[in-house]
Amino acid sequence: QSWVKGKVGMIGISFSGITQLFTAGTRPPHLAAITPMSVTDDIYTGTGYPGGINNIGFARSWIQERMSDAKPAPAGGQPYAKALIAQGDKQCKANQALRLQTQNALKLEQQNPFRTPAIFDQRAPSAWMGKINVPTFLVGSFQDEQTGGHFTEALSKLNSNPNVWITLQNGVHVDSLTPDAITRWVDFLKIYVAGEVPQVPPMLLSLSSVLYQKVADVAANPVVQSRFATMTSVDAAKAAFQQDPRVRVLMDNGGGPQGPGSIGSPWELDYSSWPVKEAAPTSYYLGDGGALTADQPAAGTASYVADPKARPEQTLPGSGQEDAWKGQPPYNWTPIAAGKGLGWTSAVLDKDVVIAGPSSFDVYLKSTAADTDLQVTLSEVRPDGRETYIQNGWLRASHRKLA
Repeated sequence: QSWVKGKVGMIGISFSGITQLFTAGTRPPHLAAITPMSVTDDIYTGTGYPGGINNIGFARSWIQERMSDAKPAPAGGQPYAKALIAQGDKQCKANQALRLQTQNALKLEQQNPFRTPAIFDQRAPSAWMGKINVPTFLVGSFQDEQTGGHFTEALSKLNSNPNVWITLQNGVHVDSLTPDAITRWVDFLKIYVAGEVPQVPPMLLSLSSVLYQKVADVAANPVVQSRFATMTSVDAAKAAFQQDPRVRVLMDNGGGPQGPGSIGSPWELDYSSWPVKEAAPTSYYLGDGGALTADQPAAGTASYVADPKARPEQTLPGSGQEDAWKGQPPYNWTPIAAGKGLGWTSAVLDKDVVIAGPSSFDVYLKSTAADTDLQVTLSEVRPDGRETYIQNGWLRASHRKLA
């Protein structure tokens, strides 16, 4: 198009972030850079069937909407396609024939209850990430309630690319748009796509507080001007940007000076790659009386009776999707019901502990049922006895890895 400067970059959060990983993995010759936010690494293990359990919440409704959008216009499909065809756009009408190639995702799921490699490998963003060779600026949240926190499993595939910058944080799906990442996002796009000295538009600076209030109903750290804005050379800005740490882990998002639940992080940890080389693998063991111990105890057993009705089916009222994006969502998170689940707590920590990287729960299980589902939740227990959610994971026992 006449208005294109000559380089093409990609931006977007969620679906429009995930599709960047596929696109860049094919190495199109005119792609300058990508900036994927809030992505998943695998549509089966990460989002659609975490641990082999069918995600009939957001993932199901989302894929149904995408299938509806993919129907050929003007009979179906996207409103914009219908409008263009009504205006006489013959090219758009001809392109609708391509829509008939779209697979029935629900049918694929029903025919492949396990992760069939022939079906899901090519559809996994992680399969393409190791092939990405353009500059990449990726942002993700560990507690992403839409796509999940499993995406971090694939980030090491980007390590061979010298021009990758990753920002990670605690937070929900939309928190990838955090003000602590926005300025560097603009820096990256200006340098690697526009070829300009970075400068955050004045309108974004002046309206940032209003935007975050609208999205999350909460205050946020201010969006700041680029540190390169006064430079006169894009080459100098690029050289300085390339000195930035390759991995930023933004800490305590929601606990900054703007108030409880506010968007933004008061401090960060910087690393050269992911997984974090400085992290030391640490093991805890399930002990007697609900104790989580550093020393392996003698063999023992613990049991519970599975009862889905013992706790609320949802942690958020109603659909919950938009509530999850608020600074302080109205979670209804109840303790484990007696006899209906199990919990272990470590001794009081005598020093600060940072968990940076994946965790796993190894368990030997017997069940009176032919199959059973497990959920493990990792939390920090505060001195007052209240808990702060860190992460969780799931496994349908029939999807276990055999010894």
